[in-house]
Amino acid sequence: MIRTMLAGLVAMAAPPAWSQSATPPAFGPDAPWAQAYARCANDAFERGVDAAREPTPWPVQMVPLSERECAGEVPAADSLGVRATVALVHAQLLHRFGPGRSLALAPRLPLRLPELFPMGDGVACPHPDYPGAALRAQAEGISTVEITFDPQGQPVESRVVSASGPTREHRLLDRAAVESLALCQVPAGKLSFVVSYHWRIAGDSKPASGAQH
Repeated sequence: MIRTMLAGLVAMAAPPAWSQSATPPAFGPDAPWAQAYARCANDAFERGVDAAREPTPWPVQMVPLSERECAGEVPAADSLGVRATVALVHAQLLHRFGPGRSLALAPRLPLRLPELFPMGDGVACPHPDYPGAALRAQAEGISTVEITFDPQGQPVESRVVSASGPTREHRLLDRAAVESLALCQVPAGKLSFVVSYHWRIAGDSKPASGAQH
C-alpha cells in the first residue's frame, strides 16, 4: 500500500478562511466553476472512452481532451489555486478508471477535496496522490514546499525548498506536493508555512501532525 507521510511547520490560529465568508471560493472543489469543469471533463472522458479503439489508450492521454473541450469553464486568472483545482479534477477523473488503467470507467463521484489532515493552528491539508509515473519508477523522497496565502485565503506563491530527488519522476512528486498544498484550508489573514511530504511506496501509517515554528 502506498504511504505518503506528511509533516509540516505552520503558524497562526483561527478558523479556516473558507468557513468565514459567504462568498463562493475562487478555487477548490467548492468553487462553482470547479464543479462545472468537473461535469464537463467527466462528459469529455466518457465520450473519449466511447470513441476509443484498441489498443487501449493510457487514460492520462485523455486529460488534454478534457482541457480543450472544457477550457471555457476555467477562470481566466492564472492563479496557483485555480491550477491546483484543475489538477484535482484531473486526478479524480483518472481514479475513475478500473484496475490496470483499463477503459472500464467507475461511476461518477462528486468533485470533492481529498481527506484533510489537521496540521495545527487551524490549517488542514489534503493527502497528495502518488503520481503514476513516479510510482511505476519506484521514486521516493521528501518534497519540502513553502507556500504563501493572501488575506483572502488564496495561495499566491509557492517554491520547492528541497526537492525529493534528481529525476523527472521526482519532479512529478514535487509538483504533486505543490498542487496538494495549494488546496490547504488556512486561517484568515496572510499565512506562510512549510510542509514536507514524505513519499514512500510501503506501509499504511497516517501522516504526522504539524510541528510549530
